[in-house]
Amino acid sequence: MDAQPTRYRGFWLDRAGKVALPLLAGVVAWLIPLLYHGGWPHGGMADFDIYVQGARTALHGGELYRDGPDAFVYPPVAALLFLPFTWGPVIVWKILWAVAGWFGIMAVVHRMGLRSWSASVVSAAAIGTCTPVTLGTELGQIQLILTCLVVLDLVPGPHLLGRRLPIPDGWLLGLMTAIKLTPGLFIVHLLVNRRWKQAISASVSALGFTLVGLAVYPHQSIFYWKRLLATGSVGFESDPIYLDNQSFEGATLRVFKLDAVGSELGTVLSALTILIGLAAAWALLRRKLEAPAVAVIGIATALASPVSWTHHYVWIVPLAVALVSHRPTRPVGFTGALLIVWVWLAPYRTLPSGGMVEMAYTPAQAALSAVTPVLGLLLLLASLLAGFRHLPHRSDLPHRPDLPERPVPAGQEQIGADRT
Repeated sequence: MDAQPTRYRGFWLDRAGKVALPLLAGVVAWLIPLLYHGGWPHGGMADFDIYVQGARTALHGGELYRDGPDAFVYPPVAALLFLPFTWGPVIVWKILWAVAGWFGIMAVVHRMGLRSWSASVVSAAAIGTCTPVTLGTELGQIQLILTCLVVLDLVPGPHLLGRRLPIPDGWLLGLMTAIKLTPGLFIVHLLVNRRWKQAISASVSALGFTLVGLAVYPHQSIFYWKRLLATGSVGFESDPIYLDNQSFEGATLRVFKLDAVGSELGTVLSALTILIGLAAAWALLRRKLEAPAVAVIGIATALASPVSWTHHYVWIVPLAVALVSHRPTRPVGFTGALLIVWVWLAPYRTLPSGGMVEMAYTPAQAALSAVTPVLGLLLLLASLLAGFRHLPHRSDLPHRPDLPERPVPAGQEQIGADRT
């Protein structure tokens, strides 16, 4: 059972202040600019609008998967889960969605190891200034919620509200996998590290929610999975060459101008990233570094996915806290800091983008647009080397006096005596 926080005079006022600071940062960074530019209440959160419209379309038997900039690209169970958001004023749901994401960031920072005002200040900085977080809030993206729930499911530690949810470990991971597939790499991570109970729970959860989607929306489900398996796509998505696609696939396509070599190289690097990420997480877990291992897998999912927009890199927030709390080796800390600062500020977004303008990039511009996956791969390699370098040797294992001495084979006693 989680230890309850010690109560003292002014306890609730102090706690309210620690929560209010990140929320205030979110309001300043998102809602006030939206009001100033006249975007509220009808503007903002374009992706959230797509989710809600997808839920309405599926409910009325419409064509859920169609081409177009507002296409729904998630499994049918996601449309089912968004049905409650079709009831009541969408403005209220948007505010609650944003606040839920901010509370998720606070919970992740707390779970990863920071406490008290340190956690509050870091949460406020992430919510108010970290590009993947602010962009995710602006779009109403599900990635922010997804990342937070995966971290809270897999990383052990104290709970923000003092108690855990009464659900099995791995269940939330399975739900997120059913909604957005890429978290499935975490299930592989659990299997590699023989976390059988969590892996089975996550797999059963993912399969169960997928079957629920199939039962409720059978035609949409069959179409979705057939098209995904046949083409690797489920509908219109922005061109993978688009600047905000910071995966290896996007980077190589920009460097090679959509040439087939770029696509093949991106596929190879993505597969290599998955292997290195899994191995690095395995090695980190051998050193009891659970939080950094989960953060490393999260970065690997963003690097290896064919399409990873800037807001998918919200994984740098748990990564940053994990690096601060667990004090890794210098190469891991250095490469991790480079990646965090680069994605946090996102200077590459100053490049021209959209309308296939990326095809006209100079070599320098193309290289600048590919920095993110390179830094991510360097972090994975540094984590891999650090993990294996510090694995315990047999000579370092503690002596077990309770174990019987290993018997000496017959004849060896005399040999030993002759040598003395």
